[in-house]
This record gives sequence, C-alpha cells and structure tokens, in this order.
Amino acid sequence: MSYMSVTDNVATLEQMPDLRWKLKEYLEQNEVSAYSVAKETGLSLPSIYRLTNNHSRYIQFDTLISIMITIEKKTGKPVAVSDILEYSPDA
Repeated sequence: MSYMSVTDNVATLEQMPDLRWKLKEYLEQNEVSAYSVAKETGLSLPSIYRLTNNHSRYIQFDTLISIMITIEKKTGKPVAVSDILEYSPDA
C-alpha cells in the first residue's frame, strides 16, 4: 500500500495516519524556540505552531528540510527525520 503521493512534493498526514510530530518535544529538549525556527526559515509562526502541536495536515519536503537545517544550525548537532517525526504503525 502506498501512503504518499509524490505529486507536488507534498505528503499528507491523512494519507499517513501513523505519523506524529515530535517537533515540540525536540525543540524544548534542545532549548530552541518555535519563534526562532519560524524567523530563520521564513515560515509563519502559526505554521510552526501547527507542526509543534501536531495539527499540520501536510508538509512539503523542502519545508521539512529547512526546519531540520535550522535546528541543526541552532543546536550544532545533526537532526534526523526520526527526531521530529514518529511513525507508529500500532497507534
């Protein structure tokens, strides 16, 4: 079964219901504010808050990469997708 369409480089969480954002926890653990991520990436603060509160319905891969690069710059350590997204097939 395919969970995601490559169309327009967008993955929807409705198509992948077993994905959960861990961005809020990761930012808190690494003392990085959602505001600083929004400012650095150019994303709106409401967009970042939707991600941190697990309310975002989709993400473009370039946005995900931009967030990861920004966090890496701020923390000085590499960020894996699994650090900010969790796949739980049993959820």
